[in-house]
Amino acid sequence: MKPAPKTLFHLFALLILMTGCNKEEKIPSQTTEQKRPGNIQLQPLPTPQLFLIEEAVTQTSVGIGWQTDSRAANYLYLLDFSEDSLIADQGVIIVEPPLILGDLTPNTSYNISLRAVPKNMLLYTASEWSEIEITTKADPSEYPDWGEEPERPKDPITPGEELPLSIENLCGAWQLYEWTASEKFPSLNTDIYIAFKEDLRFDLYQKNINFIGIVHFSGEYRLDTEQRTISGRYDDGTNWGATYFIEGLFENLLTWSTREESSSYVRIEEIPEEILNQTQSAEETRTSPSRAIL
Repeated sequence: MKPAPKTLFHLFALLILMTGCNKEEKIPSQTTEQKRPGNIQLQPLPTPQLFLIEEAVTQTSVGIGWQTDSRAANYLYLLDFSEDSLIADQGVIIVEPPLILGDLTPNTSYNISLRAVPKNMLLYTASEWSEIEITTKADPSEYPDWGEEPERPKDPITPGEELPLSIENLCGAWQLYEWTASEKFPSLNTDIYIAFKEDLRFDLYQKNINFIGIVHFSGEYRLDTEQRTISGRYDDGTNWGATYFIEGLFENLLTWSTREESSSYVRIEEIPEEILNQTQSAEETRTSPSRAIL
């Protein structure tokens, strides 16, 4: 007897189902590692080493140079006052040295910052900023005759016994006795009083500067007894204009010098009261320490 067609249909369906269960399904592994490009550690370009171009420094210009790097596409510089007030557009690009900057103010300190920018930014990053501070030359016309010669000690000074160079022997009040002309102060009809303290602080009283009477500057000083030098920094962070070599320290006389100038001070008992009574602070008069004698 022939099986019914319906029964044959069921048999074929069952056979297909059993055959499908025996097949191994190939499912892609979820843990198969994919190939990734290797991670490259970017390296910064070397920081440029800046140096002053002395012949480019004038009353209104300064110049710097540096060793170029073949991996650098160009260089980025910033120019600002040492008092943190920006005077130039940020991010000025220069391809190669030298960098000459003009239209500046005479007898003013400027900070120049420069960094190298790489050609291949897939391998390198920009260098760290390199900084240099430069002061433009003074304009002699800014320092005319400041009036009558102040009353400095006129009698010959008896230096007294020479003293060992120490903070203790330096401390006290001093009045300017003699000054040799310099480029910064070609005419110096002014009066200067300095008081050095044991806590390494100093007070400077300068008469007739900017035609406004007596200005008081203060700050910290550093005495190097081995090198026989003295330097200092004003309270606003501005350094003295030079480091002075102390030629002699006596009971009554102090002499020091730089390559451009020399001066001597006579010891006094204290800063005169009339000077203190007429004194205004540098902040009150808006007088920059760049105009101070030191």
